[in-house]
Formats: sequence, structure tokens, C-alpha cells
Amino acid sequence: MSFLLSSALNLNFDLLQKEIREDIDKVELNSWNFYSTQKESFKRSDLFSVTDGYLRNLGISSDDLEAQLESCVRTIAESWPVPINITGSFSLTNINLVTEELIICTDPIGVYPLYYLEHNGHFFVSNSIIWLGAITEMAMDETGVFQRSFGPDFCNLGRRTILKNCKRLLPGEWIKFSSTGERLETKFDNSLYQAIPDKAEGSDLINKYWESLKKELQYCLENKQKVNLALSGGMDSRIILGAIASDKELKCLSYGAEKNYETKVARKLAKIKGAKFDSFHQPSLNFPSVGKLKEYTLKTEGVHLCSWLEILENVPENNEVLLIGDISTAVTGRTIKRFNSKNYQKKNFLKHTILNKGYDFEANTPESFKAWKDKITKKFFHYYNQKNIDSLGLTINIEDLRKNFLEDLFFLFQRIEAHNIPYIELVDELFTWYTHTRFPMGKQVLINSSKFQAYCPGVSIQMMRLCSSIPPEERLNLGFVRKLFRNIKELRKLSRIPTSQVPLVPLSAPHLLRIPVWGFRKIMDDYFIKKLVKEKDPRLRYRLYNSNNWVEAYQRDDLKEVLEGYFEFKYLGENYVNSIKAQAIKRKSLDLWPFANMNIMNAAALNTDLYYIDKMRGGNDI
Repeated sequence: MSFLLSSALNLNFDLLQKEIREDIDKVELNSWNFYSTQKESFKRSDLFSVTDGYLRNLGISSDDLEAQLESCVRTIAESWPVPINITGSFSLTNINLVTEELIICTDPIGVYPLYYLEHNGHFFVSNSIIWLGAITEMAMDETGVFQRSFGPDFCNLGRRTILKNCKRLLPGEWIKFSSTGERLETKFDNSLYQAIPDKAEGSDLINKYWESLKKELQYCLENKQKVNLALSGGMDSRIILGAIASDKELKCLSYGAEKNYETKVARKLAKIKGAKFDSFHQPSLNFPSVGKLKEYTLKTEGVHLCSWLEILENVPENNEVLLIGDISTAVTGRTIKRFNSKNYQKKNFLKHTILNKGYDFEANTPESFKAWKDKITKKFFHYYNQKNIDSLGLTINIEDLRKNFLEDLFFLFQRIEAHNIPYIELVDELFTWYTHTRFPMGKQVLINSSKFQAYCPGVSIQMMRLCSSIPPEERLNLGFVRKLFRNIKELRKLSRIPTSQVPLVPLSAPHLLRIPVWGFRKIMDDYFIKKLVKEKDPRLRYRLYNSNNWVEAYQRDDLKEVLEGYFEFKYLGENYVNSIKAQAIKRKSLDLWPFANMNIMNAAALNTDLYYIDKMRGGNDI
């Protein structure tokens, strides 16, 4: 699952191998040494490559995977951004065995991480920050630790990581290095938003999207007869469900109780498709044991939303594919934030929903782009204060912290500006993909890779290029999605089932009917939530319809002991850890509303990252 590539000789993996309890294989590649835990690699006489995710060439027969991969690797070595026949969601490490030059790259979203650093004359590349920290013994980067502890998404920004001098590839970045680690060339994929038409292309665009998605899945799933799909009651995974070929042996998986409305919806959808269905309910896994936290952190570095463990702890480890719905929510337009805010929708309900009038997008000019950058900077600066520095016990001064933060934002701003996006609202969307989708949402793919070959076709190169070029007003208000379900035969039968967000009313029902039902459910949900918190009685009704119940997740007798175990080894500041523990206990007692526990598990996972890096340092003389 993990690998490390280095120009250093005779690295000591004893402590790391003892902890992961797997053999670490070594492959000597002239000036390079490749270490992995049975990592699948691709080798020819003149090249060696390893891929996380999947890579496909749509111009070659889909059943010849070796020819596909070789074509993709050779194309990437010569051409970046890749031509339209190359697709996939991936990171790639490729060595030219003749010149000994190294290329590392990632797709335009960058869900699969690749880290690199130079230390004492040696060069290192890995998909694991724990492996790099353990082997190189680099010091912690305090700005990186701070970013993982505070902020909207608890994510490192730009190239920043939790290790000093260690960088993560930016989205769409391609770098060529010499055998000594000297950077020879850098390129970027700026191909998103490059084909937005002046006017919607009507049914042609609908059909183009659908045929492209079916082809993406055909190539992604080639040679895989057994396919798993993470199926919710929403729309993103429902679209994937409809696009999977009928000759596949399909099983749909969901987490949550059988009585949950979302589970019932997902089961109905699977039945219509003729697929098997399994749902798993083990709410205690939302606060996994210390052993499970360590296991999944070490295997995947993807611990964030632990509801996935309800599936992962109840299925065997296998080589089957698990498809995950579009984590970017590109086709539904939900990441065009200005027009999806509650205030905007309230004020403009009549304009867009009743009168069906268009949206007023703001042109991306030098002035508006600067104003947007200032807005983003201000939003993050809220977290960059002395109190938070002190709570983590860091020694960095606030001026240096903010300076580093601005440098990190600069790289993201630079990447976004290079796309020449026409509207500021889409500029903001791309920033969301570069932060929220890339980091916390991407961890859903990483954690599921512990038991499956987990892929998210929705963030592939082909699909992101296509979705980002759909006229944005078409994507908003579920306009494009509703047209998909109305016009595509394979989706029409799935549109008869309500969504989990709008109960009782079919997805195919007129929008004017669905909106009031959604509004009524929301009003009732708010009523039940407020009553539950006011009376501080976790036995009371949680929502109008049964759904994943975070009140229940917090009501475990040993919650305090579990939290103590997460932070037994103290790598984060005492005040910060005490604050995290206190939030959890107050949520249990309903003194605070029991939101999903991602902030708590984020802190626990970060502490565990630092614990393993420290514990597995093997005294390498580098």
C-alpha cells in the first residue's frame, strides 16, 4: 500500500517493518532504490513506474491493461497536460532507466498524495508522510502542524506538509528530476474550465456527459467482474449506479442502520439495478478503538470520516474495486458557493425556482480576483492567532506563521490564476477543489484503499474537464442533474425513487413540488434537534426521518477513556488536546450540539501520524 523511492543506499526499515507487520520489498533501479509493501509496479527495459489510483488510455482497447498503462506512462513522460485520450484519477512516479531521470505527477485535483524532499544530498519520494518522516528523520514543520490542527478543512495548503522541507505535489503538477534530485523541469495541467460554451448545448451536452461517464467506467472497471459501489440515497452515487454496465457483478454498500431513510432509499436503488446490497451499522466505530485508529492511520493516512469503518470492518480485504460517488460534487454545482448559500437561496427563491431566471456571475477581472484573494486570506487569518499557537505548544512566532501561510496560499492562487477562469464564482469553486476535495474528501478514497481498490471516477481528468466546462448556470439548482435523469434511459427508473434529502417525492417530480417538501423536512429536523438539545435527552427523536445519528455515536460509556487513549502520547499541545476532549464530552452531554466528529478524529489522526514518525525513526545515517 505504501512505497518510498530514494537515491540513498542501505536505508534501515527495521522499526517501520516491525510496526506495519508486512515485508518491505526492495528493488534496485540503477541510482534509485524502490521500497514497498507489495506495491504493484510496472516495468519495461527502459522504464519503471508505480501508480496510485488508475490511469487509462481511451484510444486503446480497454481489455489490454498493460498496453494501456505503458501508453499512458510514455505519453505522460512526453506530454503534459495529457491529451484528451488519457484519463484517470492518479498520482504517478516514473523512472527512465536509461537516463535515470524521475518524473512525478498528479491529476488536476490531486487526491492521491505524492511527497518529495531532498536531505543531505539524497532525494526521496513517497506516498506516505509517515514513511518519509520515519526514514529521513526530518523535523516537524510547525506551520504544517498548525494547518492540520486549525482551519476550515484541517488541511495543509499548497505544497506544505507536516515535515520540514518536505513538499506535496500541487494539483496537476508534473516535475522532472535528475538522478541526484535536481529539478529539471516543472509543468502544470491548467485544462479545467477551458471549454465553457457561450450557450448551453442542450441534449448534446447531456448525451456527451453520459457517454463519457459510461466510457470512463468501462475503462476503469476493465478486467474487473466484481464491482462494489458506495451507495447513499443522494444523487452523486446514483448517477454512477446508472452508468455501471449491467454485465458486472455489482454489490452496493452503505453504512447506517437498516431503519434509516437513506438506507431504505439506497436499498431500493440497488434493487432496481439488480445489484446486491449490504448495509452495516456499528456506530461505536465513529470513535474507533486506539488500535483501529493506529491501524488505519498507518495503512492509509486517511482517517477523517470514520463512518466508513462501519463498512471496512465488516468486509474482507480483497482486490475488488470500490467506486465512490463524485467527491467534488462538480456536476451538481454545490461547490459554486455564492449561489448555494442559505441567504442567497432565500432571497432569490422566486427568481431562480419560480421564474427560472438566470444567475448573475461576476467577471474575473484583475480587480475582482484581488478582492477574492483578500477575502480568502481574511477567512483563514481568523485562525492564525497567538492563542492557537500557544494551545499547540508551538515555538513559531505569529509573524513567521502568517508569512508561511501567505506563501502557501500564493501557490494555490497562482495555480488558479493560470486557468484564466471567466467568473469569480468558478475561481472560488476551483479553490474548493484544491483544498476541501483534495484533502478531507480525498481521505475517503484513501481510507477505503485499505480493503479495496478505491476509485472516484468523478474526479478523473476526463470527467473534471467535462464537468468544469458545463455552463455553470446549467449546473446550479440541480438543473443539469435533473436533465440527466429526465433524458437518460438508464437513469429514468432511478429517478422514481426519492432522494434522502427530499423524502416521499420522486427525484423526477417537478422542482416546485420537491422544494416545499425539502423545506418542511428541514423545519421539522430543526425542531427536533432544538428540542433534543434543550431537554438534553439523547433518547428523543433526532430528525423527522431516521438518519445517521451523531447523538447516538457520542453516547458510549467509555468515550472519555477512548479519547484519553487517542492522546496517550502527547504530540500536540495540552491546551489543544484538552479542548478537543472537552468538545466531545460536551457533545455527549448535549451541552454542545453533537456535530459529526471529524474535527476530533482529525486531531487524533494527526497525533497518531506524529507518534508513528517519532516511534519508527531507525537511526538512518543520511
